[in-house]
Amino acid sequence: MAICIRFYPSVICVWVNKRDWRQPGPIVNVGLRNAYALAALGKETHFFVGAGPASETAGDLKEFYGLDANPNLHIHRVARTALLARWGLRPGETSSGPIFRQAARFIRTSVSNNAVVAVITREASFLPYLVWLKAWCGSRLLGFYEAHDFHGDLAWRRAQRLPVRSQDVRQSWLERLFLPWLDGVICITGAQRDLFAARQSRLAICTLPLGTDPVDAPPVDPETRRVLRRAVYIGRLSRGKGRDLLLAAAPQLARAGIRLAFWGGNSEQAAALQRQAADQGVGAWVEVISSRPPDALGRDLSARASVGLAPLADDAYNRYLTCPVKALDYLSHSLPVVASDLPSTREVLGDQGAGRFVPPGDADTLARSIIELLDDAAAYAAATRAAHARACALAWPKRGERLLAFIECQR
Repeated sequence: MAICIRFYPSVICVWVNKRDWRQPGPIVNVGLRNAYALAALGKETHFFVGAGPASETAGDLKEFYGLDANPNLHIHRVARTALLARWGLRPGETSSGPIFRQAARFIRTSVSNNAVVAVITREASFLPYLVWLKAWCGSRLLGFYEAHDFHGDLAWRRAQRLPVRSQDVRQSWLERLFLPWLDGVICITGAQRDLFAARQSRLAICTLPLGTDPVDAPPVDPETRRVLRRAVYIGRLSRGKGRDLLLAAAPQLARAGIRLAFWGGNSEQAAALQRQAADQGVGAWVEVISSRPPDALGRDLSARASVGLAPLADDAYNRYLTCPVKALDYLSHSLPVVASDLPSTREVLGDQGAGRFVPPGDADTLARSIIELLDDAAAYAAATRAAHARACALAWPKRGERLLAFIECQR
């Protein structure tokens, strides 16, 4: 990626996200941190998002997302009420349309006031709006798509045994029709960039892994953490992310005095998983807590975890198209990571000792790797230092600098 050293202070950055504010899971959190990184660089930045339940936005920023207020960041919470619901025909129906329309109005007004606007979104359904806006605004609007999957070639997805559902077909049409009219695509893995580059040869494309929020120094003495002997998995409670594999490893971990914690999923999934652990005879050694605000999760990762787990299944999506947010969260808190040996996990964790890599689907090797790490104080301390160093290399502010450089190069 070419680096431009001249920045233009008049550029306004707009991030468009169709999910609701305070929604559990990483999607809004990741988008907000992208926007926050640009605001921290001095750019006027506007973050459009679903309104969600009524709350005080400034307080949410600190208490839910763990971010201090920044005068350059403006959060626009838009009610997702569908038109038919407003007319009383389908009460409760929601739509992304109100968010997209309000963002579009703001962009047009800003351009009319002689601003240059850079719009970034991960929402394929916003692409038609973005292309229309580019036609209306001309060179004063730069449009970018941050890809978190790849739908430009459904034959590739079928060959890789990835699902092709009706929404995948719709996404494929959106990518193929509208991406060529944008100014750039932001990919989160190198392999994903190669896929887009092979099919969008005239489009500027960069690779920017998602970011971390590293503390200034490892927050807890490594030995204090190691003796907790708690291996933690965060995120969705699905098979493809390693839920059943971890349960298969739980008896071996329990015999070694290691507790297994699942922090994620909804309350029903958490209760079902706790019952499954009890049925397998390891209920006393397995903790399940459903999804929490990012700030609360971060406090527990700092204080109650010994090692982070990313036992992804070996499929094309996990190999090539995902930048595992859970691994980034572990690194943010200087936690060593035991992960499936996949291109995506190696790209995030690096090769300096922050991660230990095991064959995907191998519960015995997974358990032994966790045990060996927690039984070796010197190795654990070294992995902690490596995790902190890797987190500093991937910090959100550094991603923001690289993103802004990429944007400026398209002017």
